[in-house]
Amino acid sequence: MTHGVKIASPNMVIDAVHHPAVKPYLIGDFDGVDLTTYFSGPMNISLCVGPAVALFPSHPKVRNGYDSHYAFPPVIRGKAAAIAARAMLDFMFTNVDAEVIYGTTPRDNRAARLMNAKLGFIPLTTTVDTLKRECVFYELRKERWEV
Repeated sequence: MTHGVKIASPNMVIDAVHHPAVKPYLIGDFDGVDLTTYFSGPMNISLCVGPAVALFPSHPKVRNGYDSHYAFPPVIRGKAAAIAARAMLDFMFTNVDAEVIYGTTPRDNRAARLMNAKLGFIPLTTTVDTLKRECVFYELRKERWEV
């Protein structure tokens, strides 16, 4: 299932996060985001499947837990996005030994919420993100993934 998954280079991550079609959803109107702290974290993982990039920062309070952030350009939407996300999540559970992966998705991003459901994420609560958007906070546990 992890076919095509590679470790994303820092330059690839920076380009993906700052892509004009991706940037508003990840960092809003900010001119840029400094990923130095992210890249210096030894447990943080950046993966890609083609141009689809995902960042998995180590969760600070959960052993073998990770947060997830997708940076998919417009050519990766719908089924292609789900396939890429599934491959990267599988890599995290089988190669990195992640036990739980969390995600936060804006409530108004229906397509992303549907993809989360298809991938097996369970909504836990609602929250407000750093861009002041109402979001759904999700969890995907390894034991659910393996079913």
